[in-house]
Amino acid sequence: MKRLILATLIVMGAFMTTVTAQTWNDSIRDRDMNRDRDRDRDTVQTSDHKEFMRKAAESGLAEVQMGKLAQSKGYSQSVKNYGSMMERDHSKANQTLQTLAGKKSYTLPKKTSDSMQQTYDRLSKKTGEDFDKAFIDQMVKDHRDVIDLFEKEIKNGNDPEVKTWATQILPTLKQHLQHALDIQQELNRAKKK
Repeated sequence: MKRLILATLIVMGAFMTTVTAQTWNDSIRDRDMNRDRDRDRDTVQTSDHKEFMRKAAESGLAEVQMGKLAQSKGYSQSVKNYGSMMERDHSKANQTLQTLAGKKSYTLPKKTSDSMQQTYDRLSKKTGEDFDKAFIDQMVKDHRDVIDLFEKEIKNGNDPEVKTWATQILPTLKQHLQHALDIQQELNRAKKK
């Protein structure tokens, strides 16, 4: 009987040691997985706001460039005035974004994307009313796209300062879209006459 009790105690002790060791290993594995997940999340957060800032900077530079183009090539005074507004407002937004990026030790691009440059080159070859129509159509499209980009950052972004900047700039972008839509209607009415 004593041998049976002793054998049972030995088996139970071995079982408890195995369970304790397994629990310890599970705890270490969970800790490591949580650390890896947190590191991955931090990387996503970092790349998230940097990607947004890169796109916003490229777009802002393109809009300044487009504003200057509209002022020099615009046929109607509405398009010229719109170009002036674009240059002024986007230059200001670019400066505040540059300051924010500096605080985050992030270097913004100094030029627009290749696709934006191609759009600029295409528009620069147009003249007169053809330029005005193509330019305003492009501004409507571009502002819809950039508003979508900003709204996504405001909703899903992880950096509070970047979200605040996007929130401050968004009303100006919406105003630009509305002005472009108004000019688009004006140009369409003039074309029908």
